[in-house]
Amino acid sequence: MIGFYSSARGPRQAMAGPTRALILRSRRILDHFLPKILPRLGGPKVGGLRLKLATLLTAWTGAIALGMLVSIPHASSGQTGIASIYGYKGGRTASGQRANPAHLTAAHRSLPFGTRVRVTNLRNKRSVVVRINDRGPFIRGRVIDLTPAAARVLGFSGLTRVSLSAVGR
Repeated sequence: MIGFYSSARGPRQAMAGPTRALILRSRRILDHFLPKILPRLGGPKVGGLRLKLATLLTAWTGAIALGMLVSIPHASSGQTGIASIYGYKGGRTASGQRANPAHLTAAHRSLPFGTRVRVTNLRNKRSVVVRINDRGPFIRGRVIDLTPAAARVLGFSGLTRVSLSAVGR
């Protein structure tokens, strides 16, 4: 390891969950490529450039870990498809939160957790803003799973055709 990543609490206790996994993956990538890139930058005359590059790569890794460079795929361009209602069995969602059918939350296959999405029922033009906190649906043709509370706001039970647009985080 090169040693650009120091933490007062130690490397294993710095962060937990998906953010920690992303940081560790970024560390592995940097540890693989930095030893190959830095010697090619030259000797003492470009020592400042070495430091700038290392700082830049470390900042880039931190920005990814904080979600600053995460793009919002699919829904930002107006995804349409079939929405269904969650089948709740209790327990926790993929984001680690407790599942609650009374909250306005949803499951999407690829949007980052915490993304707010406007879901519009194409049959009656009702819409609701939900927060992504789970993964799914895992049935072909469906684009989002909604909580029963969100389905009530949209005015459907079962399946309906919807349009998605990302509102933000």
